[in-house]
Amino acid sequence: MLFQRFSFQAPPQGVKPRRQRSVAGGMGAAAIELGKEAIQQLIDRRVEERKATFRAGVVTVKDKEDVPCVVRDLSKSGARIMFEGGSVNERYITLRMDHAGFRKDAEIVWQKGREAGLKFRKS
Repeated sequence: MLFQRFSFQAPPQGVKPRRQRSVAGGMGAAAIELGKEAIQQLIDRRVEERKATFRAGVVTVKDKEDVPCVVRDLSKSGARIMFEGGSVNERYITLRMDHAGFRKDAEIVWQKGREAGLKFRKS
């Protein structure tokens, strides 16, 4: 009877079953949450505080091509933007928000789909 050989059997009387350890070393959900927070702090290494925004902007590529975008986060040292129509294949760009009189030369440090992270260059 093959089925009985692999079926679950209770431990013999007087023997306590082994306690299963969780992934977080027995501390449960609290340890997992603390782990997520520590990981986020390692990932989120920004020097400057960033502010969530939703402002219209324009990315200029090589002083000739204007690509509309939305500025999602903004800090003194960089920004996170979302291109409205696609993406840009250049590394160095200029970000403008004409309504605010804002213009910064920037480097695209990461790009995922239509979203990109910018680091402002020293003027």
